[in-house]
Amino acid sequence: MGKICVEYAKLPGDYWRILIFGIGRCIKDHRGPVRNLGTMTLFSTLAEGDFDEEQLKIAYEEIFIKIFNGFQAEVYEPEWINGICSHSLTGMASVISQKFSLLQSIVPSFYSLLLSGIFKFNETLAKTALLVLKQLIYYNYKSFTDNLWDETVVVFKKLIEKLMPNELFLELVGGKLPFEPRSVSDKIVILYQVILTAKNIFCKESAIDDENENDEALDDVPIKILESFIMIFENVYILARDFDSKFELRKSLWSAGFMAGNKTLPGLFRIEKESLNLMIALVYRTENHDKVYEISKNLLYDVANKEKLFAGRKEEITSIEPVISKTLIPYLGKNVHETMKKLGPELIELITISDPLIREELKKILKLSLRFYDNNEKIT
Repeated sequence: MGKICVEYAKLPGDYWRILIFGIGRCIKDHRGPVRNLGTMTLFSTLAEGDFDEEQLKIAYEEIFIKIFNGFQAEVYEPEWINGICSHSLTGMASVISQKFSLLQSIVPSFYSLLLSGIFKFNETLAKTALLVLKQLIYYNYKSFTDNLWDETVVVFKKLIEKLMPNELFLELVGGKLPFEPRSVSDKIVILYQVILTAKNIFCKESAIDDENENDEALDDVPIKILESFIMIFENVYILARDFDSKFELRKSLWSAGFMAGNKTLPGLFRIEKESLNLMIALVYRTENHDKVYEISKNLLYDVANKEKLFAGRKEEITSIEPVISKTLIPYLGKNVHETMKKLGPELIELITISDPLIREELKKILKLSLRFYDNNEKIT
C-alpha cells in the first residue's frame, strides 16, 4: 500500500495533497483497523516518498500535529496511547530522521509536542513520549547543530523543573499533606523515567570501561552540553539525597498519608541511585572530574557508617551500594593518585564495610596506591 501511495504522490499538481490528506482522514476513522492501517501508510509514504521540504512541513502541521490536538484531553485511554499515539509519534520521528536535512527546523516543535504529552502525568503516555525522544536524539545527534543541542538541553531542563517533587519539603498543614499525593507520586514515577531516558541516551553503564568495544553511549557530544546535563541531574541527585536523609520529614509525610501503603517510609532511593549513576558517567566524559570527588566525600562516609544510620537511611545506602561498587570506585580507580589525595581517609574507612563487591574494588585502588609508594611517588 505504501509503495502505491509513493508512486501516486509523484503525479504532477496537487495529487500529493489529495493523497496525504485522504490518508490522514483514515487516522480519525471510528474503526480501529482502518486507523492503524492509515497511520502506518501515512508515515511510510512520507518517509519513502520524494516530498520536498514544504510538502513535508504541511503534512506535519496540518495532519500530524492535529492528531494530538495539543494533548488537551483530560483522559487518554491506553488503547489510544499504545495505538495511534505511539505509532504516530514513532512514525514522525522516523520521517524526521530519514529526512533530517529537510526537517531539522521542526525538531523544537516536535520536542514541545513530546513535552505536552509527558506533562499530562500519565505514566504510559510519558514512557511513550520519552522513548520517542530517546530515539530521535540517538539517531540524529551527529547532525545536531549547536542550536539544536541547546534546544535538547532546554527540553531536559523543563522536564526536571516540572517533575521535581519540591512539594515533599512543604510543611504539613494541621497534620495534613499540603499537596495532592497522587499527583506528586506521578511526578516521581515520571522523573525516574526521565533519568533512565537520559542515562540510555548519554551514558551506558559501560561508559567508564575503556576496554568495552560495545559501548553504545553517544560519542562526540560537545563538552558544554555534557556539563549542562551534569548540572541538571546534580540538582535531582541533591534533592533526592536531601530528602532521603531527613528521617522526621519522611516519617511525618508517611503518617499524613503519603505513600501510606508502603511498609517503609517514603523515599527517593531509585532517583538518587540513577541520578548518581548518570552524573558519574557524564562527568567521566568531561575534563574536570572534581564534581565526583566532591560528591564522593560525604557519600563514602555514609556508606562506611551505614550501620550507625537510622533504618530508612540504611535502606537508602543499601540501594546505592551497587553504584559504589560497579561505577564510583572503578571510576576513582582511573586516577588513583588524585583519588588518594582527595579521598584517602574516606576510602580507608571503607575497609570494614560488609559489602564484598565494594571491598574487592577498594582493594584494587589500595593496591594501586601502594605502587605509587613503591615507585617513590609520594601521595600528599
